Amino acid sequence: GYRRLYEVTGTIHRDITTQNMRFCRDVADGKVYGVLGDFDLPVPSNESTVKYRTRTMTYMAKDLLVADPPPHLYRHDLESFFYVLVFLTCQIPGSELEKWSAMSMSDLLTYKHKVFHKGLPPAKANFRALRAKWVLSLMQLFADGMTYNRIHGATVEIADIEGTTAPQYDSVTLGGAVTFDKFAAILDASVAPCTGSLCC
Repeated sequence: GYRRLYEVTGTIHRDITTQNMRFCRDVADGKVYGVLGDFDLPVPSNESTVKYRTRTMTYMAKDLLVADPPPHLYRHDLESFFYVLVFLTCQIPGSELEKWSAMSMSDLLTYKHKVFHKGLPPAKANFRALRAKWVLSLMQLFADGMTYNRIHGATVEIADIEGTTAPQYDSVTLGGAVTFDKFAAILDASVAPCTGSLCC
C-alpha cells in the first residue's frame, strides 16, 4: 500500500509512527493487511526542496534530526518503518528506548547512532524470530548505507584535494543500499507466528 502511494501519486508520508499504523484481517481470505493513516503531512516527492519537519521525532530518520534538515526522501520513511519495528519488538521499559520520546533532537540523534554501533535492547520474548529475520536485517541494511555514505564523503574530499572527479553516487538510496525492493525482500522472509499472551 505504501509503495503504491509513492509510485502512483509520488507522495511521501513523512510521519510514520506506531500511532499511524493499523492492521486488519480480510474476512474473505483471512490475510492480514497493514493500513497507514494520518495523511495531513504527506508531500509530493518531486518537491525536492521540501524540508518540513516530520511530526514525531521518535521515529524520524537520523538525517533529519538536525537544525537544517535535508529534503525528506523516500528512504527516510523506510527508516521510520524500521524504528517502528524496533519499538514493537524490543523491551522498552528500562531501556534507552524508553527515553526517546522525551529527548532533545541532538540527544536523540546520538542515541540513534548508538543503535547502529552498539545494537538494540533485548527482544520481547515472543518476537525473537521476527527480530532475527526482520529487525536485525533491516538494521544491517541501513548500517551498510550509512557506511557507503561515509566512504563517499571521503572519496569526494580526496578527489577535491587531488583535483580529480569523484565517482557518481546515488544519495537517494545511499549508494543503492537502501531501496524499497531490498527493504521489502527482508520483510518477505517468513517468520514463525507469534503465540502467547504477549502477541497483539
